[in-house]
Amino acid sequence: MPIPKALAQAVTQWVDVFMFRSVQDLMQFLRENDLSMAHYVIFMQLHKLGPSGVTEIARLLAVSRPAASQMVDRLVAQGWLARAEDRRDRRFTRLTLTPAGTAMTLRCIAARTRWLNNLPALTVEQQTIICDGLQALTEAATTLMGREQELNE
Repeated sequence: MPIPKALAQAVTQWVDVFMFRSVQDLMQFLRENDLSMAHYVIFMQLHKLGPSGVTEIARLLAVSRPAASQMVDRLVAQGWLARAEDRRDRRFTRLTLTPAGTAMTLRCIAARTRWLNNLPALTVEQQTIICDGLQALTEAATTLMGREQELNE
């Protein structure tokens, strides 16, 4: 069942503002740390979904396996990622974030959302309404992500 048009418009407007500001701040942070958006995507994949293979990274970035492997090699050399044998199938290597990689990922997330600290003050009532609405929206989106992942398996 589609969501009401007014809700879709309100969410779209918020996402537009949020993404524009967040991407600006994230890109500046990435430049300052000699990282690319592709590196950030790899960090977030491993942070959110756990260990992944180079093939999964290549598919996510829509690049060839050799191109993904080069990116991964750089991140391994810099100490952000580690390779480990897959416990179920030793032919495969799983990529994980190192402690330094996890710390960098959290710094990326903080940079992406730092601008929220400068929003004008909201009333307690507004804060409650927004928190409740965002929690419901997040739960619905998370459910959708789970369904999509099941379909892809």
